[in-house]
Amino acid sequence: MSERHALRAPKSPALKDATVLFYPGSSGEIDLVAHMQRFELVEELHHFGGIANDCVRLAHGFEHVQIHFKVKPWDFSAVLFGVESGLSVLVDPLKKRVKFSDWRVEADNPVLVYNPCLEHELMVILEQIAQK
Repeated sequence: MSERHALRAPKSPALKDATVLFYPGSSGEIDLVAHMQRFELVEELHHFGGIANDCVRLAHGFEHVQIHFKVKPWDFSAVLFGVESGLSVLVDPLKKRVKFSDWRVEADNPVLVYNPCLEHELMVILEQIAQK
């Protein structure tokens, strides 16, 4: 077996240059993505290929933000990939904004996973959407 190394997410570019993965669901993801597109806040938005795969991709720094508002209880462990690599996780980002450490897993969990250096920009966007 090879030696194990801790995975640390590299620093992200500014949000405008970051790549965002999203699940095209009906739980508010599309509103957030549409807002980002309408105001040209992000240039690269992609449908994602599964939460576990995308959490690992974020941890490696291939993408920088993940939006998925229907994370199932069994996907909780997938989100740990991001947490362990130093990414931030915000549960219910459009309403309660619960940190990962305070997450009470429910049937459907709205989750925003992101590089911590993007936090300020993302919080501004979430505030803009909340004021609508």
